[in-house]
Amino acid sequence: MFRNYLKTALRNLFKNKLFSSVNIFGLAIGMAACLLILQYVDWEQSYDQFHENKERIYRIAMEQYEPGEAPQDFAFTFPAVAPNLLREFPEVEKAVRLRRTGGIVAYKSQRYGEQGIVYADSSLFEIFSFEVASGDIKAALSEPHKGAISESTAKKYFGAQDPIGETIEVGTGGAPIEVAAVFQDIPENSHLAFDFAFSYVTYIDLIAARGGDAENNWGWSDFYTYVMLRPGADIASLEEQLPAFAERHMGEQMKDLNFKIHFFPQPLEDIHLHSKLAYEFRTTGNARYVYAMMAIALFIIFIAWFNYINLSTARSLDRAREVGVRKVVGARRGQLLRQFLLESALVNFAALALALLAANSLMPVFGRLVGKDISFLLLREPWFWGFVALLFAGGALLAGLYPAVVLSGHRPIKVLKSNKSSAAGSGGNLRKGLVALQFVATIALIAGSLAIYRQINFMRHKDLGVDISQTLVLRDMTYKDSTYTERIRSFEQELLRHPDVRSVAASGDVPGKEVGNSWSLRWAKSPGSGFKRFRTFLVDRQFFGQYEAELITGREFNEPFETDRQATVLNETAVRVFGFESPEAALGEEILAANGQSLGRVVGVIKDYHQESLQFDFKPICYYYQPYGYSYYSLKAEVSNPQELVYFAEKQWKAHFPESPVSTFFLDDFYEAQYQADLRFGYAFGLFTLLAILVACLGLFGLSSFSVAQRTKEIGIRKVLGASVAQILMMLSKEYVRLVLAASVLALPAAYYFLGRWLDNYAYGISLSWWFFLLPVILALAIAAVTVSYQAVKAAIRNPVEALRYE
Repeated sequence: MFRNYLKTALRNLFKNKLFSSVNIFGLAIGMAACLLILQYVDWEQSYDQFHENKERIYRIAMEQYEPGEAPQDFAFTFPAVAPNLLREFPEVEKAVRLRRTGGIVAYKSQRYGEQGIVYADSSLFEIFSFEVASGDIKAALSEPHKGAISESTAKKYFGAQDPIGETIEVGTGGAPIEVAAVFQDIPENSHLAFDFAFSYVTYIDLIAARGGDAENNWGWSDFYTYVMLRPGADIASLEEQLPAFAERHMGEQMKDLNFKIHFFPQPLEDIHLHSKLAYEFRTTGNARYVYAMMAIALFIIFIAWFNYINLSTARSLDRAREVGVRKVVGARRGQLLRQFLLESALVNFAALALALLAANSLMPVFGRLVGKDISFLLLREPWFWGFVALLFAGGALLAGLYPAVVLSGHRPIKVLKSNKSSAAGSGGNLRKGLVALQFVATIALIAGSLAIYRQINFMRHKDLGVDISQTLVLRDMTYKDSTYTERIRSFEQELLRHPDVRSVAASGDVPGKEVGNSWSLRWAKSPGSGFKRFRTFLVDRQFFGQYEAELITGREFNEPFETDRQATVLNETAVRVFGFESPEAALGEEILAANGQSLGRVVGVIKDYHQESLQFDFKPICYYYQPYGYSYYSLKAEVSNPQELVYFAEKQWKAHFPESPVSTFFLDDFYEAQYQADLRFGYAFGLFTLLAILVACLGLFGLSSFSVAQRTKEIGIRKVLGASVAQILMMLSKEYVRLVLAASVLALPAAYYFLGRWLDNYAYGISLSWWFFLLPVILALAIAAVTVSYQAVKAAIRNPVEALRYE
């Protein structure tokens, strides 16, 4: 019996090549899109999942606020937090603190500028499941002047040589560190990333040598703190005790300085997608992007399934006589159901095979598009095959069951007595409803694509408030010895000799990145006011002029003023946060740090500019001047040959600092890199929107083909009676126009709501103008018209005699 069903099913599929092709390719596109998106979603949700005790690991972050002011959330805390949590809370099994830094690392004649350096407590590899390749990781992170390096770093510095026991020199002054262990490279799907892990006791010694405290300090907030709870411990109970913990250790300080610190735990598994704190360890993901991609995957697959239901039920008239004959010769309805479900299974199996091949072939391209390491399908994962089975079952059963019920339900007497199906009109309203739902999804996706494109374009081209064009930046990691100042001045003078270079400015940061330093500051004459967190930005006297920052009042740092080292320049936001009535009122006022140090008197106020991505609001920034300690040198140039300028700058650097590596980049590219995640999401969303439209068009094409075939006689009669081609085209198209307009009533409010929520992610975003919602409707109408027109025009220009000759 099964063999007979199979032969009949294959015969029907090959007999109706157009409908079979539309169904198979539509389902294949939908399934392939789902499989691709599945890889993206799985990758984003896989961050930090490889840690054995991930459910028990939390990051301790902090919130700082002054009564009446908006709180500021930070990913880091103080160095004293971790050991005191471990000491005071029995539910904390282990705690670790990390100090992230960068600098020059040297081994013999090799010198590299490195950013992935952390100093960490010995519990780092006990809390996190990073794999150790060789050596003694316990000794590496517990003994002074010892550390561990990653496998790729070991190969970079030592080649095939065993690095264990070798000594490298790190950072300012070339502190010696013995390599005691090698760990496997940190997985890409980890929110922590580092190539060097040195013992924290080494850092304590380094800071103590400079007169600082990196052990029991409650004022220096530049340390990441993680805890691992004991099995069964209640994180809610720990969280309830953290306010008292802060009060115990910082109560007097908070009272004197009139501010509050609130510590709070973040589950390790939530950090990548759900944390947006200041000074994250590395750039985090965006949960809304993941949800949006999941939604578009559902849209595409449901559009493909709706197509199958529509086309299968629409063909019921053609297959009605087949059903009637089968029933007359004794076929039961259950047998017919199995027959049609087998056809559905064959179509879905063919579509799934094509989808797997397509997804596997396109995966590397898709991985590059979204910037993720998802080059291969998860063929070894059982859950992946479970998802594949779900796709197959969804298509074969969910999408195939209703058409099978409709087709098997025809009454044989009525079918065989006439040329019409007893259910010729059945399913008509359902088909219209499913087509309308397809247009709802299409209109919503088009509106989303337009908004995403406009928002990204807005961010990339908005006036930043500073000029970053034609700017080459050199990053300086040089050890600042007694000869540094003289050498750097000579270096700057040589740069200015280049005919393309207009100016050179030095600074501690550059536009396009979060300002690296932050201090707790207050206005000296307002002792009742608490300390607030401000970004502190080191600049030289050329910085504001070169970047064309707009001066609102006062002055910049100028050569004639020897007092500039006791002066500060504020941005507009800092003026407001300090509580000054106006920029002019801030001039001459002294700014104090929490440690009692004076940042100087305010000599000028500049207009706010976008230091970071437009996703973030303006931060309060205090600019200060000193003639040393810079990390970046910016060359303003009229670049006719960019690579020649880079070569010239690097050559001059090597001539003045042969012992120090340097990295270079053009600032507009560097600033643009902040939007890479947005751009990649925009590209992916646009691509899948086009795929959804393509699937919808395939279904609409097949449905319109069938509709035209069913109305062949009517078209012939209308032409005989004088109907024009345009009138027939309008007659065949108006139903779809009504469906598009009906769909827009549902799609536009939903699109408005969800786009508004998405734009809330950005401090500066576009406004949702009326044309954002009119244009998708117009495009949907155009898509429907173009898709239907081919079949409609073909029928309209056909000789009516051919349509009526068999009547």
